[in-house]
Amino acid sequence: MAVVAGAGGALGHATAAALAAGGAVGLLLGGALTEYLSWRWTLYVNLVFAGVALGVGFAAWQGRAANPLLPPRVVLDRYRGGAYLSMLIGTAGLFGTFLFLTYYLQQMLGYSPLVTGVAFLPISGGLVVASNLSTIVLMPRAGPKPLIAFGMLAGRRSSATTCCASPRLSVS
Repeated sequence: MAVVAGAGGALGHATAAALAAGGAVGLLLGGALTEYLSWRWTLYVNLVFAGVALGVGFAAWQGRAANPLLPPRVVLDRYRGGAYLSMLIGTAGLFGTFLFLTYYLQQMLGYSPLVTGVAFLPISGGLVVASNLSTIVLMPRAGPKPLIAFGMLAGRRSSATTCCASPRLSVS
């Protein structure tokens, strides 16, 4: 393993070790993935590793910054961190829902891309109305915990309903 001159200290050596180990493991994992699955899987795995590495690096950098973009104490707050986590899960589910709903509308029902986009407008409108209603009217009365629980259960129910859709199901 070669260490760059002037990169001494624990951080420099740890970075060099991580890069060397990543290169060795990456070659083995890439070979196994292409042998038993396909070339596409190397991209998928690398995207996950890159996302995790960038997220950890950003969190470490912001933890030491004098004026961080997002102070760690904000995310480490129990309620706010739970809200951020639920938003992450809900948004990831929404991306998947939009992807497969697009496939369903175009491939199974024969909608054009324009009609598919127009079919998504009620979802977007519903999200705008629900977010405003929940923060302005319901949040002061009920607090965040019941709203988060209800929202997650409603998302779960709608995903389960969409999961059971068949080509004979009428959207209109």
